Amino acid sequence: DRAGDGLPFMPAHRRYIFIGISGTSAYLFCYMGKNMLSAAMPQLTEEGICGAADLGSMGSTLLFCYGIGQLICGVIGNTVPCRYMVPIGLALSGGVMCLFPTFHGGWAGIALWGACGFFSSSLWGPLTRFVGENTDRRTGQLLLTLLNAAAVIGPMFTYILALWGSRSGVWYVPFYVLGCVLILGGIAYFFLSSMLERRSPPPTRAQNR
Repeated sequence: DRAGDGLPFMPAHRRYIFIGISGTSAYLFCYMGKNMLSAAMPQLTEEGICGAADLGSMGSTLLFCYGIGQLICGVIGNTVPCRYMVPIGLALSGGVMCLFPTFHGGWAGIALWGACGFFSSSLWGPLTRFVGENTDRRTGQLLLTLLNAAAVIGPMFTYILALWGSRSGVWYVPFYVLGCVLILGGIAYFFLSSMLERRSPPPTRAQNR
């Protein structure tokens, strides 16, 4: 069993491994970005970077826009290929991370985290569809389990990064670091998924005989 049109000489099982690694990494990065605000809140409050009321509004707006984005991006993701949706979501979320240290006050901060929530919502639907279209049933179930695990592990890395920022006394550096990770991760996912994506329908049993 060989891979799809993108990597014709790669065995299917190895291709599945790359699909799992790329998708899990992308979703892990997504949840790192989504949880960066909550991880940094204690330091932002203690150092007077943002007021408690503003931080509460930012967090609420992020969750609200994430929920709305799930509906909108779910529809868009049915037509737009995963190789575009996921990199755009990661890169724009990374842009939010890089902009927040400069525009962290008032309505600007609220708007940025609302945008982050929306961009973060653009990954789940396309990733699950990509897995379903490019793997078999058993492998797909395993990879979807890994995606859900990434949603748990990602925030852990975020809190470690925020703790490092707190210990070093530079609250803004973790935002820049994570922003660069998200942008580079989006670029890497675009090239990987473009190679791994099946451009033609998988062969049926009758065709394999």
